[in-house]
Amino acid sequence: MQRIGGNVQTRQQLLDEANSLRSQSNALAVDAAQLAPIVDLLERIEQRRGLDPSLPFAARVSALQGAISRHEQAHADFIRDERDREDLGRQHNVAKADLRQLTYAQTSWESAWPAATAQMHRALERYLEIRGA
Repeated sequence: MQRIGGNVQTRQQLLDEANSLRSQSNALAVDAAQLAPIVDLLERIEQRRGLDPSLPFAARVSALQGAISRHEQAHADFIRDERDREDLGRQHNVAKADLRQLTYAQTSWESAWPAATAQMHRALERYLEIRGA
């Protein structure tokens, strides 16, 4: 009887272990189903970026992280360059407006200069007449 009791206990342990393994297998299937779209995305990005899909999974993830970092840096550089270009555009517009004002002032001065020199010349002549008299 002892032998039967031992077999029953062993059988129960085996059944319990089988149930545990079945639960673990189901959990792994759920994990695999959740990871499948992520792995698919990884493979598509690897293909677009020319990354090596034959590397071990950890190395693939690391390579992808490096590619993402490089992409983010390039994007940040682009945004900075675009902001700088816009700032330079505004500075250029201000400089053009200043140039127009200065050109207008110079043109006005150049057009007024002959009349002003003639007036100064007449004033000098009167001064010299008054002094010489």
